[in-house]
Amino acid sequence: MLLQHEPQRPSKLGTEIELCVLSTTDLHGHVMPYDYLADRPASDRGLARTALQIRKERKRRANTLLFDTGDMLQGNPLADLVAADAGSGLAHPMIAAMNVLDYDAATLGNHDFAYGLPFLRRTVAQARFPIICSNLVPTRASSGWPLRRSVVIEREMRASDGSRQPLRIGLVGFAPPQSVAWSRHQLEDAIASRDIVDSAREEVPRLRALGADLVVALVHSGIGPVTHQPGMENAAIPLAAVEGIDMLLLGHTHLTFPGPMARSAGVVDAARGLLHGKPAVMPGFFGSHIGALDLVLEMTERGWRTRTEAARLIPSAESDESRAAETGTSKALPRIDAAVGACVACCHHRTLNLVRTPIGRTEARLHSHFALVGPDATLSLLADAMRDRARHLLTGQPEAALPLVVAVSPFRSGGRAGPGNYIDIPSGPLLIRHAHELYPFADRLKVSCVRASVLSDWLEWSALAFLPITRGRMDQPLLDLSRPSYRFDVLDGLTYEIDPSASPGGRVGPISWRGRVLDPEERVVIASNDHRHAPGHPAAPALRSGEIVEDGGRLPEILRRHIAAAPLRPDPRQVWRFAPLPGTGAWFDSGPGAVSRLEEAPVRLCPTSGGRDGFSRFVLHFDTPALDSRAARG
Repeated sequence: MLLQHEPQRPSKLGTEIELCVLSTTDLHGHVMPYDYLADRPASDRGLARTALQIRKERKRRANTLLFDTGDMLQGNPLADLVAADAGSGLAHPMIAAMNVLDYDAATLGNHDFAYGLPFLRRTVAQARFPIICSNLVPTRASSGWPLRRSVVIEREMRASDGSRQPLRIGLVGFAPPQSVAWSRHQLEDAIASRDIVDSAREEVPRLRALGADLVVALVHSGIGPVTHQPGMENAAIPLAAVEGIDMLLLGHTHLTFPGPMARSAGVVDAARGLLHGKPAVMPGFFGSHIGALDLVLEMTERGWRTRTEAARLIPSAESDESRAAETGTSKALPRIDAAVGACVACCHHRTLNLVRTPIGRTEARLHSHFALVGPDATLSLLADAMRDRARHLLTGQPEAALPLVVAVSPFRSGGRAGPGNYIDIPSGPLLIRHAHELYPFADRLKVSCVRASVLSDWLEWSALAFLPITRGRMDQPLLDLSRPSYRFDVLDGLTYEIDPSASPGGRVGPISWRGRVLDPEERVVIASNDHRHAPGHPAAPALRSGEIVEDGGRLPEILRRHIAAAPLRPDPRQVWRFAPLPGTGAWFDSGPGAVSRLEEAPVRLCPTSGGRDGFSRFVLHFDTPALDSRAARG
């Protein structure tokens, strides 16, 4: 319940309470343990699966709290289906499941705003727990903002001596400040963003003044730079330094913390799960893990003092089930929590019927196994759909005569989501689930006119996907795994070389359009998504100032119309290539399906051993590649 009165303080000093704080994050619509894109069960995801571990922890612990740190409402075909039916009055299956599990509170992430404010208002109203956001605020009173800025909840805890003790928990919640820019079209300027750390410095003292015994930060933000920078996206470290915050529950970057994949440095203790000495946890994504903070609260003369016993990650799937999920060998639906499963059963079956609906045909296989090392047919297909739409929008405008460049990037190229996170669509019918694989987000098309000088810095930023390569060496890693694949922008319509042996800032060779090097002062039209217009992207200021088409339509719908128009004959168009480096090589990991696609590789590859966690490893030889006739379009 929400705090409405001053509870009685325990009188006995030294009283202890053992408390386990549980968290989920980045569920992205995954209630059932099912991969709708691959159309198969997946035991490593889904709140119905995670719920089993939540209930197990509750049985083991006298006192537990359960929170979510955002991005639960958008991200898979089921979520899209629910949003399309939002006016039907039916309960949102994710919120219904969270109600069944008695969540204590939640905050929202950037993707939760993707369907607009009317949808958000209806959905939040169904929650039987507070949903808070401290740094996104309404710009006008009539906006119907459904979120609380912060809240104090009261829970009764069983102390170690058997007594019942009231505990007041202050809650603050944060989303990336960029969320407003990323969903500008959907939010219609009704929301303004504030810096995460500045908001915390204002809100936390207020909670303490209201009598909060401890303050929990629900943070849809990752572990980024140590030093505070205004408007930073991943602000967990400077946030942890804010006085009055006792613990942080993190999300957004789809990583895990604590654990061996996280790096300890200075104020970050990845082994113990501490930021500035305060307990913190980030439990992956899709329900892959539950975060758990095991705490002991001791009553002192100054109130409850928190001592951390452990910061843990609890996998939702056992090790053998995880392997089956990665390889797709399991065909049976994993065991689930029956009450949670009942919340989503109808929507789950409707989603299965939806994703199996044919919408077109491809005459060749589409896969993304090598999208980070050379030309890729899935990106060429997406660029064609965006280019056709942009040309239509530019009809009759003077910019129609300028070079047209399309910015695309690979979404499913392994990385944090594991060796099953690749597109691999056989020739034949294209289904709705295949279109969702090719473009999974509800982004919108934008068209801008910029100077060609913008392209150089943009492509240098994109080339940071590659680690520095030493000439004449073969055994060295190629990809920077800390950098998501969607930040590797490919500018379709141009041709250029990338030299990973060069220093950052000087890696991208001559940038050409139709065989001629672009003059830095000439104008170029860029078709892209709205995320590239948001703060944090190197080209965002130029794209925003040169905007020609503010809203060219939803990209998933543009892609589906393109697929339905005629049978596809996708070809991996030569947009970029590695600069030739004789006697030099580097290794990278791809999905296990890449082995059977080697003859389609855009560069010379040799399989090798050492692939991590189910991935297959290949050595790329930086020989002189042939720039084939499949030239970039513009």
